[in-house]
Amino acid sequence: MKEEGISIHSKKKVIDALKNDLIEKTSMEYMDFYELSLQYIRDIVYDGN
Repeated sequence: MKEEGISIHSKKKVIDALKNDLIEKTSMEYMDFYELSLQYIRDIVYDGN
């Protein structure tokens, strides 16, 4: 069962956050990244049409 490097890296970050009791901060950072990614994808899609 293979996983892409990004998945393994993300899981490691989550585990590290739990170990350090920083899960709330990490979740906020992931949400910011998620929102920026969606905005970036929207810009590409709409500019391309």
